Amino acid sequence: MIIFLCVLGVLLFLLCMPVSVWICWEDKLQVWIGYLFFKIQVNTPEEDAEKLAKEAEKQAKKGAERELKKKEKQTGGKPQALTDMVGIVLDLVQSATGGLRMILRNLRVCDLTLHMTVAAEDASDTAVNYGKTSAYLYGAYAALQNYIKMKRVELDIRPDFLSDEGSFTLRFCVQITPIIALGAALRIGASFLWKMIKRGAASSGNRTAAPQKKEEPAGKT
Repeated sequence: MIIFLCVLGVLLFLLCMPVSVWICWEDKLQVWIGYLFFKIQVNTPEEDAEKLAKEAEKQAKKGAERELKKKEKQTGGKPQALTDMVGIVLDLVQSATGGLRMILRNLRVCDLTLHMTVAAEDASDTAVNYGKTSAYLYGAYAALQNYIKMKRVELDIRPDFLSDEGSFTLRFCVQITPIIALGAALRIGASFLWKMIKRGAASSGNRTAAPQKKEEPAGKT
């Protein structure tokens, strides 16, 4: 019993420790994942990314050819199957809203730093783009504060009237507790399963309650 309680306590401790994701976007996107005392870089080199993209394109082409062959073999449409698929997608979206809200309420963004230089070929265009960019970014920041906890935010947007090209540097860290993510996943799964059970019961009830045609007696001569 003591061993079980110790294991349970260790699991709860690990689930309550936040997972951190660091993102840095300068010349290229770099991502690190940290948990406890470990920190791993997960971004792939550009050459590997190109190879993966080529392989993905080949697999996509093969998959598209297979789907075309299957569609050619199939005859006749199934509107009922399409309706069921749309209903399942809607159920999944409705089930995911609660879990996503749960994640957003417990999501933390910290050490967000954005340095952006707005520039264009013409000085007037630079001024106009600077005004639009500032309005969009500060408006988005104000809106995100209503849904996500944000700490230590630095937004630095400046116009450059002597350059033709702009630049930006973005760094931030996202933290989420594993037990929150697990609870949200269980909530989404349970809600979706309940909706599927209700849908299955409703469809089976409609089939059994379908009116049957009565045989009319033959007329007398």
